[in-house]
Amino acid sequence: MIAAAGMAASLGCAADTCCAAARAGVVRLAELQNLNFAGYQEFGRETEDGFPPVVGHAAPLEYGYAGEARLMVLGALALRDLLEQRPDLSGGAAGTALYLNLSDRYVEQVYAKSSEADGPPKPEPLGGSRLMEFMLSRAGLAFPQRNCRVHRAGRVGFVRALSDALRAIAQGSFERCIVGAVDCCFEPGFLVAAAGLRILRTGDNPVGFLPGEAACFLLLERPGPAIRGLCVCGVAFGEGAPGEFDETPSTGECLADTVAAAIESSRPKIPEVGYWLGDLNGTERRAIDWGHAIVRLQGRYRFPNLRTWIPAASFGEIGAASGAVGIAMVLKAHERGYAPGATSVVWLSAESGHRAAIVLSSDPAARG
Repeated sequence: MIAAAGMAASLGCAADTCCAAARAGVVRLAELQNLNFAGYQEFGRETEDGFPPVVGHAAPLEYGYAGEARLMVLGALALRDLLEQRPDLSGGAAGTALYLNLSDRYVEQVYAKSSEADGPPKPEPLGGSRLMEFMLSRAGLAFPQRNCRVHRAGRVGFVRALSDALRAIAQGSFERCIVGAVDCCFEPGFLVAAAGLRILRTGDNPVGFLPGEAACFLLLERPGPAIRGLCVCGVAFGEGAPGEFDETPSTGECLADTVAAAIESSRPKIPEVGYWLGDLNGTERRAIDWGHAIVRLQGRYRFPNLRTWIPAASFGEIGAASGAVGIAMVLKAHERGYAPGATSVVWLSAESGHRAAIVLSSDPAARG
């Protein structure tokens, strides 16, 4: 059971604020100043009006943190938000596990292999365990090291961490788990790679994403009469689809099969999907894949509606944090009573070709 969420993103440093602003259609865009974009041809050409600006969804941080220090601050803010909602988390740490998911740096790796150009220097990254230690310390939390798990597996990696945490609770290994992710998609190295691979929206490429950043943590607890929240009814993974940068055309087959597997594995069986939440971000290939997947899914299930929520429309491309933020949006929609149905499907597509889907329900019957 997903009982609570804490978040920090461009629309605020609290899950309630962020999700309310996203529902209202608020967007907080600003011109990025962390790189001399005119020095890289990947970002476009100068015109009579000057060099076209590169904009993104930046979180309202007080100081100009960069690199993994920025991830640490974002993560600490999200953990603090979660702690404000559930102050009992500060005690009983021995029975609580913490799962943290970070970027897999797939985009940077592909660009490095496909281009001879040198990108901006990358700071030496902190180890994942060290990063988690800083987040916890800044948030005022303490967990035994044996209770902490770190994954650097991108957007689909978050769903794997969530699945592992649910399994640990079901097996009695932990009483509850905090599962989260943090990512910043406007670090210089990532921006140069994304622009070079033509997935970043620039003056020369209108079909791309606007970068963002976010941290989000979800509290998982064992279902019970006194626990309110979302039940995870089904989870599925897929692999073997063409990657974002492959020449093979996207057919939607892998994504459709993954969503169908999540629906078929849901317990109890869901009567219908009230709404969808997907990580469409403005790139053409991702949109085509989802379009083909919908056609395949409609042939199997005849969904009455395809109402779809897109977190990137409010928060920008947030990479490894996409799944966590999407689920938080679903949770807040049910808490505040504006969800268009009891059941939703969250789907995620990684640039590497991996897929994931989650079936969520607020129906009390789903708690078992």
